[in-house]
Amino acid sequence: MGAGPAPLHRRVAARLREPVDIAPLVYFRVLFGAIMFWEVCRYFDNRWIERYFIVPPFHPSYFGFEWVAPLSSRGMYAVFAALGVLAACITAGLFYRWAAPLFFLGFTYVFLLDASYGNLEWFRDWSVAGLFQSFGE
Repeated sequence: MGAGPAPLHRRVAARLREPVDIAPLVYFRVLFGAIMFWEVCRYFDNRWIERYFIVPPFHPSYFGFEWVAPLSSRGMYAVFAALGVLAACITAGLFYRWAAPLFFLGFTYVFLLDASYGNLEWFRDWSVAGLFQSFGE
């Protein structure tokens, strides 16, 4: 009598141990970094840093994060400049193990500054940035 097919859990475990091509992850990283770099450039070009984070006297906050406040004008521009450099590093794969978590932390800071700007697109970008910090190429 021949043995039947292997149990499902063994087939799944064997499939998970197979080597996979990393190219799709690299393409996704490059695309994500480029989009985030473009987004940071838009904040500079449209003067949104000043409009959304420097001029308004009040910023609604997320519950438990009332202590997060915008920096001075120079500080906010420095945060966005750093985010741009980090996004470019993610795109190019430079210092990736440092750039991804630092981008995640910087983006988290900007995300928490004002609850009224935190829409689903920002949450999606924040989530992807968080995933990238755990990937090591």
